[in-house]
Amino acid sequence: MIIYETSDDRLREQQVADAVEKAWELRLLRLPRLSEAGDYIAVMEGKVFALVEIKRRNVEHDHYDTYMIATRKINLLLDTANSLRLEAIVVVEFIDGAYWVNAHEMSRMPKRQGGRYDRPEETTSVETTYHLPHKNLRRLGDERPTKGAEDRDG
Repeated sequence: MIIYETSDDRLREQQVADAVEKAWELRLLRLPRLSEAGDYIAVMEGKVFALVEIKRRNVEHDHYDTYMIATRKINLLLDTANSLRLEAIVVVEFIDGAYWVNAHEMSRMPKRQGGRYDRPEETTSVETTYHLPHKNLRRLGDERPTKGAEDRDG
């Protein structure tokens, strides 16, 4: 597997994490790099609340009809969160702001083949992906996730 993440990418991800902490009044603890359980553990009111995956996209949030993410990434995040009885949240920073969705909701979206067709040497660059309509994304700061807000059947 080829890793394209740079130190600048990690710095920008940390800036998104800082914004999440401020908006939701919680603490994010970084998981090990390349963790399949997400990027952070969210602690709210002294209790572990959720696993959080942070993504960044260099387009506006509604540039495409849907937000696409690998089914493998969401399914692994949900498997871990469900086994720990935690929420699973995906936060995406676009050039026009940060948005979020509960991964359970994401897992109920249509699946299609998608990815990076410009990287033929990378065997996982095109894979099965979930597609969430951009209207389903919530702007960071407009509302915050609540404990037990999503059902766990995803």
